[in-house]
Amino acid sequence: MRNFKILLIILLSVIIGFTSINARVHAATPTKLVVHYHRFDSSYNGWKLWLWPYAPVDSGGSDHEFNGTDAFGATYELDLVGSALEDSTTVGVIVKTASWEQDPQLDRYIDMTNPNSSGEVHVYLVSGDTNIYYDDSEVDVSNRAISVDFSSTTAIKFEATKAVTQSKITLYADDIIVPIENFLMNGLVGSFDIIGGADLGKTYKLEIDFEDPGYDPKIYSVGFGGLYSSDGFNAIYAYDGELGAIYSEDSTTFKLWAPVSESVSLNLYTLGHRSTETDYDGVLGTDTPYATHDLAYIDKGVWEVTVSGDLNGVYYTYDVQNGTVTNEVSDPYAFGAGINGRRSMVVNFDLLNPENWDNVVIPDTIESYNDSIIYEIHIRDYTTHPTWNGTEEYRGKFLGLAETGTSYNGVTTGLDHIIELGVTHVQLLPVFDFGAAVNETKLLDSSYSGVKDTVFNWGYMPENFNVVEGSYSTDPYDGSVRINEYKQLIQAFHENDIRVIMDVVYNHHGKSANSNFDLIVPGYYFRMTESGGFSNGSGTGNETASENYMMSKFMVDSVVFWAEEFNITGFRFDLMKLHDADTMNAIADALHEIDPTILVYGEPWTGGTSPLPSEQSAYFENLANMPNVAMFNDVTRDGIKGSVWNEDEQGFIQGNSSLDEEVKIGIAGGVHQTNVFRPLYNIGEDKYWAINPNQTINYVTAHDNNTLFDKIMLSTEDVTWEEIQYMQKQANAIVLTSNGVPFLHGGVEMMRSKPCTVIGGVAQGECDATKSYDHNSYRSPDSTNQIDWSVKADNIEIFNYYKGLIELRRSIGVFSYDSLEEINSKMVFFPDARGVISYLMYDEDSPWEYTYVIHNNSTVERNISLQGMEWNLVVNKDIAGTSTIEVLSGDTVTVGKSETLVMYKLANGEIYIPEIEDEILVTLQDSILTNDSAANLLNVQSILEETITSNFTVTMDDSLVDYNVPGTYLVVIHVTDNFGKSYPLTYDVIIEESDSSLYIIIGSIVAGIALVGTGVLFFLRRK
Repeated sequence: MRNFKILLIILLSVIIGFTSINARVHAATPTKLVVHYHRFDSSYNGWKLWLWPYAPVDSGGSDHEFNGTDAFGATYELDLVGSALEDSTTVGVIVKTASWEQDPQLDRYIDMTNPNSSGEVHVYLVSGDTNIYYDDSEVDVSNRAISVDFSSTTAIKFEATKAVTQSKITLYADDIIVPIENFLMNGLVGSFDIIGGADLGKTYKLEIDFEDPGYDPKIYSVGFGGLYSSDGFNAIYAYDGELGAIYSEDSTTFKLWAPVSESVSLNLYTLGHRSTETDYDGVLGTDTPYATHDLAYIDKGVWEVTVSGDLNGVYYTYDVQNGTVTNEVSDPYAFGAGINGRRSMVVNFDLLNPENWDNVVIPDTIESYNDSIIYEIHIRDYTTHPTWNGTEEYRGKFLGLAETGTSYNGVTTGLDHIIELGVTHVQLLPVFDFGAAVNETKLLDSSYSGVKDTVFNWGYMPENFNVVEGSYSTDPYDGSVRINEYKQLIQAFHENDIRVIMDVVYNHHGKSANSNFDLIVPGYYFRMTESGGFSNGSGTGNETASENYMMSKFMVDSVVFWAEEFNITGFRFDLMKLHDADTMNAIADALHEIDPTILVYGEPWTGGTSPLPSEQSAYFENLANMPNVAMFNDVTRDGIKGSVWNEDEQGFIQGNSSLDEEVKIGIAGGVHQTNVFRPLYNIGEDKYWAINPNQTINYVTAHDNNTLFDKIMLSTEDVTWEEIQYMQKQANAIVLTSNGVPFLHGGVEMMRSKPCTVIGGVAQGECDATKSYDHNSYRSPDSTNQIDWSVKADNIEIFNYYKGLIELRRSIGVFSYDSLEEINSKMVFFPDARGVISYLMYDEDSPWEYTYVIHNNSTVERNISLQGMEWNLVVNKDIAGTSTIEVLSGDTVTVGKSETLVMYKLANGEIYIPEIEDEILVTLQDSILTNDSAANLLNVQSILEETITSNFTVTMDDSLVDYNVPGTYLVVIHVTDNFGKSYPLTYDVIIEESDSSLYIIIGSIVAGIALVGTGVLFFLRRK
């Protein structure tokens, strides 16, 4: 018997050992994934899975249709061998519809390391449940509440999987039952009022008994979703203090705003990367914190803990418990981070400043917005092409763009090119951390390039708003390196008198329910739909709620941080219409306390429909309420070169002569100029875009849509290379001689193109039908986006032309007036034929007292009046600058197709008497006046003023005229121009007998007005 027992034990050991070994084998090689999905409504139509490899390699995903059913619900089976998920230890999963409605609104991750004995990984997903179950016996498919929130301070609203009656719900406040009334169940949505209202200082929980056999009533914390913008919520939870990791050499205080959380704890890590990742020094990461600390709730929704010691360079996360769910999250207020932004980092900025950082001052190059010339660039674009010729390991990095002394074939490249061009500001496409939009763990992998969705990205999917992007640093694993190297770049610009603007994207987060924002305070930082989903005004899955106090505070705190710590001197706001005007004003006020010349501007549009009321939005109709905020002028943009939405549509430069007024709007700085006859967006005569020209950003192209060269190529036919060059020049000749703030897309000065990269017949971007040009290169490879410096060498005359225009604008102040009053008193448009725009500026305080600009489009060569003056020509179709090309005199000048002329006259105080064109007065000869309508010269005066009031004020002396006695009388008309210059025009008033009530004078009158009375004819004749 004893021998039998020993044998049995040995046998069991063998079996157990075999099973254990077998499990380890299966953990390495699962062969099938089976996903089971349960919906309470049993409606599976339209729902599918989005699956992607997450670890050890994180890559793109794809749709997977459910392909079966079982007693649990819908099922999906995937043979892993040969699939994209074959080698994954972790697989990402989303349950979604074709329109990306998610259930729940959270990315989840399947552990693939524990398949069953058949090599199968079974997972069980339940609608509305964020958990992933690996055993159906663990799954609770009983009825439940989907959401429970205050809808006001006196009411609660909930959504459930089953309708209930009032007798089945109980409300508690700090564990004491609270009476309710007016209960209503509408389908699966319930609501009721709280008798006496809610005390938001207490914790409210709702108990619901769904009467499911074998299940107890369920208890839910009542959320504040309907109260986040209320005064009551702000009175208790709005916090004005500092948040984040507040560092000192002796200790660091960690403060997190988490007003609805049950608990918060701090995890401290020695490294910023995971155990599956190896850094550049060969060090394997860790998944285990070396210390944890509980945070204590202090006040106003803030949790806090102070940890002793010098924690500089320590990485950290928070475990935040909301209800029964705990999530590990990065700190939204962090100033540093590890690889891909997953772990935050404590930062001592004093140790990260480049040498001489404190001695390099911000360039003193502007006094107001309009002194700026903005040049938009992407960090990678200027250094990745072989023709850059800089330090190899710095290609695509901050340090590459900071490097000087590079050239190709006799022309400057990289930073030296920008310095040579002469702009005042560079606007950097997003350089804050954009998470896994670029996977920083793959930067040394040679295969991680050349195709879309690899190493290149514009960066409009923010992960950490106050952290520098790691892919632009030489070591993304060390969170301190990116800070130091970004500061080196800023320092390099400042040392060369160039200011730095950051393109900031506070309007959305790169993640929705998976974002640190929403995992910490569900539903607070984002606008939600009535059905509880994320509003998608950004077009990227969510939009932030700037009207909520703590989101607004976050934005203000963030830009102040960048301005103070990194010396940033401008902020371009992506999709700014998604922000409320009050927040934008608060941002401008806070920044201008630091430096009144910091630029604040943005896009006056959204990427989709937003619930933010238009009267609150930061866009053009509300600019009168935002005097220190500027916006992109897309009306003049499309007027100059045609709509961005129709690649073949032409603008002014291609010969469309119906868009002159749209172009004039930008030339006048977007303000209500008396010579521009079409208000912006047709919003009313007295409601032009800007109240001052500082609010108007004039531009032709930006990173979005086709480059200017590509647009010209797509919208023209049968044009010569020379004609294309002239259009390329004229487009920004208009911008750089306009009032407002000029903005140039990087590379436009060398006819930059974004060719469509095609591999195996597949476009690696968003290209036109012929796959010639890429109009949305946000994730296209370097081959599409990079600057090829041979293009500059081939088009050096274009570069020199732009350089000359920039020199002209910076030298002469007549294109950068600060106010509507200045523009209207110093600037005059002449009444030109369609297709030509000419205007004159008189400024006795300018080095050029008279400046005359003519833009003639590509339709025909024209002879344009020289206004009776002699001019120094400084810009024509071939040359631009401040030096005189030739002196122009005579009656007219011939302006070629696609030519812009700029000329000046040093008048030294002489009176300028512009010639009133004869045809201006001739247009009045059909006007009929009778004696009954007081036909005298005062009526003539009013007609004249209606015709030429945009340029002149008219007064007349008719005291010697007897209207009842035929004869010729001498009359003097005094004309005063917009510059305050007056001069007389002498006319004969001829009064004749007439039998006709209508008499038109044709031919013999040099300039005339026919005024027909009853029996008496009056007309004016110029002497």
